[in-house]
Amino acid sequence: MSTVWASGSKWIEVFLHRSFVDRPRRMSTLDLKAMIHRMVDSTQNESLLRSLLNLLEFQTENDRLDGWSALTDVQRAELLLAFGESDDPKNLVPNDEVFKKYGDRP
Repeated sequence: MSTVWASGSKWIEVFLHRSFVDRPRRMSTLDLKAMIHRMVDSTQNESLLRSLLNLLEFQTENDRLDGWSALTDVQRAELLLAFGESDDPKNLVPNDEVFKKYGDRP
């Protein structure tokens, strides 16, 4: 299987597509870890590796919070996609614009 990773958050879209479309069958945790290890070992893309590290750190931090476990798989996928897209500054919205649109902080 050849893997092509595009720049930016495109890799997250590819990952999510493969996770939810191309791999509908259940894989064991051991198989998943082995696949991830092979993919990490095979890439030289430092940006991808940093993004993956950020994603895993984000996931680890959120595992400690109650809200992540309450999300559906689709909600988690959307959140991870948004997280990846936030790496691109053109996708960010300044706080004052958000507060102007949705109101002041609680």
